[in-house]
Amino acid sequence: MITFAQRLQASTPVMTKTNNPKQLVDATLFAPTIRLDVRYATDDNFLGRAVYEKPRVFLAKSPAKALRRIARTLKKEGLGIILFDGYRPPAVVQTFWDETPDHLKKFLTNPAIGGRHCRGYSVDLTLYDLTTGKPLLMPSAYDDFTDKASPDYSGGTAEQRKNRDKLIAVMGKEGFSVHPCEWWHFDYPNWENQPIIKSTFDAIDQRFFHRIKKLFSRLYNAIRRILGLKDGKPLQDDDRRLNQISRSDALHIA
Repeated sequence: MITFAQRLQASTPVMTKTNNPKQLVDATLFAPTIRLDVRYATDDNFLGRAVYEKPRVFLAKSPAKALRRIARTLKKEGLGIILFDGYRPPAVVQTFWDETPDHLKKFLTNPAIGGRHCRGYSVDLTLYDLTTGKPLLMPSAYDDFTDKASPDYSGGTAEQRKNRDKLIAVMGKEGFSVHPCEWWHFDYPNWENQPIIKSTFDAIDQRFFHRIKKLFSRLYNAIRRILGLKDGKPLQDDDRRLNQISRSDALHIA
């Protein structure tokens, strides 16, 4: 059997970078049956401390839309999606590398060649029962650094293997390929040719809010033009009104 470490080092992605996170979107906004369990925003992870400033999962638009289609399919079967991770800032990848003992670095992606998650085309997830709200049993826990995490691991119970294979199959129908070492990790087609995005969750959120603000500005001006008010005078003159809109209101309307 090919070892975990051998599989993990099997591919070397293209190393291009961008500081523009414009293609990233909040994956939870695409389907109501998608929920989060972002371990890296808590101390329940292999480092034992939070490395994300907030529990968020961002993806590029194409994989996010594909995930929405998958969520709709699964809903008909009484299943939902739990997201563990999506876009991962390069700074966090570096933290993983710096704080992991040398004998375990074989399980990580070397920041020098860039991480899969840094592109917005990779996602970690599992399935849950919509009726009970409980995650489906899998052959291993999330972020298990053993052969049990392999998508072709033959151990565990028949139910665990069935659930894992169900996840792999439904993701595969939308083009996602499972990572050779991790049943929970899936890459969207052409991931290796996407640029590495250097950003933070706060910066992505701020950009999203600015987009909502511009949307309200256009809408407000359009309504004023329709009503013949001030000849569609720019909203900047009344910016204090727009600033009263909270981020939560913007998200709700979006």
